[in-house]
Amino acid sequence: SIYQRGDKIKWTQTTVRYGVILTVADTLLTIAVNNDYVVDNAAITAPYYSHTDTPMGFPSSFNYTPTYTFTAGAAPTGSVSSANAEYSVNGGIVTVRSSKIYGTAGTTVTRCDISLPFTVNSSVDQTVVGGGCFSNGTAPITTYNQITTTTVQMFCGSSTTDRMGFLVSLEI
Repeated sequence: SIYQRGDKIKWTQTTVRYGVILTVADTLLTIAVNNDYVVDNAAITAPYYSHTDTPMGFPSSFNYTPTYTFTAGAAPTGSVSSANAEYSVNGGIVTVRSSKIYGTAGTTVTRCDISLPFTVNSSVDQTVVGGGCFSNGTAPITTYNQITTTTVQMFCGSSTTDRMGFLVSLEI
């Protein structure tokens, strides 16, 4: 195949779309999910691909919508004053950033699982660069973080939590 895992692709379905290839099969390319460019059930025209890290005109990052799951205690609630989640791919390394601030803190939160934009390779090292659970903007109250193939798990030490965020590096 001419395509490889991590390749950048561009195609047209009424408008120009962009993506990053995760897997290559005989007649199927699987791309990383993002909120910015969605594959429609329509003809694909003008396909392009690149093995380079930063093809001209290619987006520097993609937005995605993570799921936040609280495993114990009362989850934070209320209106969300700030939320973002994005990822970028450079040289086969994915950098994922996510943060969310709730209006009302949860109590005795022991763990928050935040979904990643795609399943990551479990046979290579993944790195949590930073992140944690916070209470009213004070210092992090996270005891530790870990990565599964689908989530970043933040262990919050049974505390009052109203905001959480992370920065991770993953190999695709």
